[in-house]
Amino acid sequence: MYDIISIKQKEDDLVTTPLYSIKPIANEGKNVESLSSYLVRLANAHKVSIGILTSKILMPHLKEYNFNYSTNIYRGYSRHINGLGEFSEINIEILERLTEQKNLSSLTINKFGDVINKTKLMKSQRTWCPECLQQMKEDLNVPYEKLIWNINHYDICLKHSIFLKSTCNQCGRLQNILHVNSRIGYCQYCCSWLGYKKSVDTNFISMYGDTIYNSKEIEDLVDFFFATAKISRKPFISSINFINDKLREKISLREFSLNNLEMHPGSLLRYNQGRTIPNITLLLKISRLLDIRLVEILSGEVKDISFKSLNRQSKIRYNHRVHYNALEVSLNNIIKSQGDIISITTLSKKLNVSRKTLRESFPDLINKIKKNNDKINQNVEKKMYRFYNHENDCKKVMAYLQKVLMLERVITLEQITTELKICSSTLKKYFPNLVEDIKVKNKLMAQKRGRFTSISKKYKTIEMKRVKEKLQEISNSIEEEPIYLSHIEEELGISQYRLRRKFPDLIKLISAKNKDSKQRKRRVYIDNCNQELINTITHLISQDIYPGVDALQKHLNFKINNPVFLSVWRKTLMELGIEKKSFRKEVDFW
Repeated sequence: MYDIISIKQKEDDLVTTPLYSIKPIANEGKNVESLSSYLVRLANAHKVSIGILTSKILMPHLKEYNFNYSTNIYRGYSRHINGLGEFSEINIEILERLTEQKNLSSLTINKFGDVINKTKLMKSQRTWCPECLQQMKEDLNVPYEKLIWNINHYDICLKHSIFLKSTCNQCGRLQNILHVNSRIGYCQYCCSWLGYKKSVDTNFISMYGDTIYNSKEIEDLVDFFFATAKISRKPFISSINFINDKLREKISLREFSLNNLEMHPGSLLRYNQGRTIPNITLLLKISRLLDIRLVEILSGEVKDISFKSLNRQSKIRYNHRVHYNALEVSLNNIIKSQGDIISITTLSKKLNVSRKTLRESFPDLINKIKKNNDKINQNVEKKMYRFYNHENDCKKVMAYLQKVLMLERVITLEQITTELKICSSTLKKYFPNLVEDIKVKNKLMAQKRGRFTSISKKYKTIEMKRVKEKLQEISNSIEEEPIYLSHIEEELGISQYRLRRKFPDLIKLISAKNKDSKQRKRRVYIDNCNQELINTITHLISQDIYPGVDALQKHLNFKINNPVFLSVWRKTLMELGIEKKSFRKEVDFW
């Protein structure tokens, strides 16, 4: 009844794989899928949790590469699966073999291993753009998580002008890169959908310029080098050489490193020689300060640099043959047009050279400026105080002092000397009793009013209203870094005691905000230390070394004898079921 049609197929056309041969989504440019996202989709396709996929299927293959972990390494090492290093490379090989998919290395940033340091390169927590996820859902596309979302300093989705999210809107919990309940687009704890639409903020670009710049540079970097299998270090070293040479022409490398990059001056030279490589934070800072694209630095195509954004505190490296004539002309012009006192410090900032250079290279000109300062100072004093003749001026001055004594308001000695144009020492010499009576009267008036009205010369120059506005501005600006009263005292020229007495509420608010800021920084530091401690424990276990306190202390940048860290250490060992007797020995690694 039915014709049976025989279909001949070649054996090569039929390929069986241990795992489903799922293709990565959007594996090009900045929209490329991350390897962690691919793993989650692979687990969901097999109807198993990510914990089963990693522990029962992938972990046995890790033993072929001498990764003998007693527990699931993916729990502590999930942040490294999308980044650089041996762990990421081995997982790519295993997955390519099990799925027969090629070029899975494009789902990580392994290609940047020779030019970017892996320190602080990848985020420790899962982040995502809620609008991207929502758009995938509305377009009926398979949702996935982008590789670029996992890179540090990529904090804004430029397509939707929105900050990436790291916490669930429903339960408010942070999300791990890989979790036993991982599902693309859903919370790992309450299983709520993570995508949503948000109204566009027109001031977004102007408010977050630096953050947008970092995100744009990272996007361009991933786009430009996507087709490159491995990025060579030679073009990068040539770019650093070019930048160093250009910097030496204008400023000191030491000043640039300390004032602008906030790093050791020798680090730039080590990058120059290829001995070490910088991290992503430093590369972005160099790119922003010198107005160079990150792509140009890594590809060796730097043509020129800009000095507009540099810290103005940086001084030029004085070259007697190059700079002498120009500085001599500038100093002579200053001497000719000098109408006010100018200090050597002000002169140093104006000419952008150190005070030592000015004193040693132009001693005669500096002495002329000092003499001019003395003359101007003498003229000011002459104008301020006239010559006092006791025989002629005695009655007039005494009458004025008696009049002041009769007034029912505070008139300070400073105000009297300004009015009479007679210095205070002269008044105390010829009219000691009247001066003393005026002081006593002022003190009684101040006590009667309940406040001290005689204020210092420095404090008098600043109006109370202006000081209050400045303190409110300082209070509003305290977010990440505390602003201490000692700095406020220097800026306003008012003692801490007077500030506390005049503005008690504002000072209490500033102190409270400083305390909160320090506590937040402390919490962040402790969280980072805890994460480093857990990672070190995991790595020691992988080397078949018992993670005791002494073994851990050799590889940590902080003291582990803090009770907080010791409790995390004990808790981690209990969770992993680690016992000392199951380990052979303790040896150094790294």
